[in-house]
Amino acid sequence: LPYWEYSNYQYLRYDLSTHIALFDFQINENGGIIFEQNILPYWQNVINNAHINGIKVLMTVTNFDSMQINKIINTESVRNIFFHNVKNIINQYNLDGIIVDFEGPKISDRGEPMNDFISGLSSFIKNEKPNAEIAFATPAVNWGGWWDFYGLAQNCDYLFLMGYDYYGNWSEITGPTSPLNGDLQNLERSVDFHYSNVVNNFPEKLILGIPYYGLHFKAENQNVGSQKVDTVLSPLYRQSIEVYNQHSKYWVNSFNVPYTFWQEGNVWNQYFVDDDSSLSLKYDLAISRNLKGVGIWALGYDGQHPELWNLLEKKFETTVSIADEKTILSADFILKQNYPNPFNPETKIEFFLKVPAEIKLQIFNVLGEIVKSFKKNVSNPGRHYLVWNGRNFNDKNVPSGVYFYSMIIKQNSGQISSASKKMLLIK
Repeated sequence: LPYWEYSNYQYLRYDLSTHIALFDFQINENGGIIFEQNILPYWQNVINNAHINGIKVLMTVTNFDSMQINKIINTESVRNIFFHNVKNIINQYNLDGIIVDFEGPKISDRGEPMNDFISGLSSFIKNEKPNAEIAFATPAVNWGGWWDFYGLAQNCDYLFLMGYDYYGNWSEITGPTSPLNGDLQNLERSVDFHYSNVVNNFPEKLILGIPYYGLHFKAENQNVGSQKVDTVLSPLYRQSIEVYNQHSKYWVNSFNVPYTFWQEGNVWNQYFVDDDSSLSLKYDLAISRNLKGVGIWALGYDGQHPELWNLLEKKFETTVSIADEKTILSADFILKQNYPNPFNPETKIEFFLKVPAEIKLQIFNVLGEIVKSFKKNVSNPGRHYLVWNGRNFNDKNVPSGVYFYSMIIKQNSGQISSASKKMLLIK
């Protein structure tokens, strides 16, 4: 979640998220960490709302300078300063862990030195906070085989595979930032070849990163793969909607992505930004390989458009959440976190039934008093929801504050199950 997208934080769907990584905390060559102080009130609001909804919040630590990275990971005094700074920030802002984003390190640092660094960071932070999560953002392609993704995954909780930038301003020809297949390097090959040891041994340690942005090229003609004249920019998903409405959208079968083109004088424009159709195929890849889940670069790039959140709900909601996708097969029912939360004046409480059942939902105040209840017979398995309008049995508005909701289900067999969650009403 980039700091510059603060105006779009209000559109986050906490009910469809398991983790949020705040971007970014920049580490310098001496182990110091700097970040935008002006964004702190916005970040604090996200942290509070995320924790209310049971979501973990990580700090994203960045450095893209190979010489500085070399000093950070190989100089013991700098490492120690960095480790202590990370610990202090996690404690100060009540964070749940860290994801390290070191891009473009020296070849000699990509194997054992980087793995040793992450191992040391993980041990240091978990000694202070055992439940903290340590993650690492890794490139889509292991050029030269210098990275040891298998060893890196063993030394942290999970990897975030940055499944984009296959094409960019360095490319000589045009193409999408995240081709699913086709071409020599693509998302499918990254998962099945470059990360094969991770996928084959512990797929639950790999998150597939997906782009909410694309590429806009100036080219010699309208054909995908033609000679590039210039790279104009990296358009965001929210910007692509108008462009695709202005020009006909085409499907590139070889890459399984959409694109469009138009001519300005003697120069052609080629425009590639993923939509819900191409993203759906990428999510299918993560699901089919039993990966831990998917991640987005970057939250906020969709603005207030709901269709990409709707796609995530369609793909992953029936499997509870990205992190819990295997549990639904053995669960009789799942009670979801209400949405929105905090809420005013009403909120939706979703639940998933594996079998038909009689359900009873009760809402309690902090004194344990029942303020509202719902009861109904549900004959169809699947996803259902109830809406609470913040009113009690007498149809009067209840005060703002913390409330608890508890659901009891009784199957036709007589088996009874229950679950409870917390929500916050604000006024």
